[in-house]
Amino acid sequence: MKTVSKLLRGVAIAAAYVALAVSPASALTFNNGDYGFYSLNPAPNGSGLGNYNIILYENAQGGSGNAGGTVNVDNSNTLLPTGNTSGSGTLYWMVSVADLQAFYLQQFSSTPINNIVLFLDMNEGGNGSNPITLNNLTIYKNATTTPSLDPTGDLTSAQQQSITSGSGTILKQLSNIAPSLDQQQTGQGVDDWAIFTFIDPFALLPSDTLLFKFEINDTSAGAEVLAISGTFSACDIDPQGCPATTGTTGTTGTTGTTGTTTSDPTTTTTTTSGTTTSDPTTTTTTGSSSTGTSTTGVSSSNSTGESTGATTRDIPEPASFLLLGAGLVALSRVSGRKRN
Repeated sequence: MKTVSKLLRGVAIAAAYVALAVSPASALTFNNGDYGFYSLNPAPNGSGLGNYNIILYENAQGGSGNAGGTVNVDNSNTLLPTGNTSGSGTLYWMVSVADLQAFYLQQFSSTPINNIVLFLDMNEGGNGSNPITLNNLTIYKNATTTPSLDPTGDLTSAQQQSITSGSGTILKQLSNIAPSLDQQQTGQGVDDWAIFTFIDPFALLPSDTLLFKFEINDTSAGAEVLAISGTFSACDIDPQGCPATTGTTGTTGTTGTTGTTTSDPTTTTTTTSGTTTSDPTTTTTTGSSSTGTSTTGVSSSNSTGESTGATTRDIPEPASFLLLGAGLVALSRVSGRKRN
């Protein structure tokens, strides 16, 4: 009985260490509409290069060029209020998806990105004593603006500020209740809130465009900054939301008539009808194919039909290994004492 008790005690201690090791950097504070709001107190550790941020909105003379290296994103809108101005009014910022994809690939070359996260830096007087109200945050896809602008070129700050209206497919928006946001970190240049949009930039076409509609009220000092970080990704803030590793299709072609073909990356198995279930390390392709193309783990072909497939790989949780190792260590110590 003592042996079992000591073993369970060792496992419990290991579990406590694991919980601390894999806990998220920041906890989800609340949801509003289509967005998730995360407090950045304490600040997370970043996985990006951090060479620069894409600034959507700020208060500045001349604006931010949002350029670094070979990447040049559309310039910022510089009309956010400062001083005693109590509200921003409705502001717009437009960008091409191609620019966003290039930015993420540059800054997060080893981190999968499947979530555009907006970072709000509040600069009100005091620490948490002057909350601001986020009246509007709406994101449109392929919007038409007044005046008509095309972000496939590099939009200037003056052009961003000239937008008075926009309409298109609404991807994300707030609920009818505007959230009130307290300042989390004192000091300019320190982000207070991360806003998860849950928009995967790589699920969009490079030729697509995004239009952001933004309005804040109850400002009394400022100026606030809304940006896309080159340092922090969604994975850094909440590791549970990290995307799975994208797989690749097999090196050997597949041939089928009708039904489902299942193969691992080096071998091919064909069924003429029905469905074959694969384990998490195999690639599943549905339909008939003789030739096709493959991009980031998704294959398509067209001989007598179309087929699509994707690979997902389940990676064991680090906690599993730590718990197993702790249990074995505790057991070996108990066995050693018994022999002695």
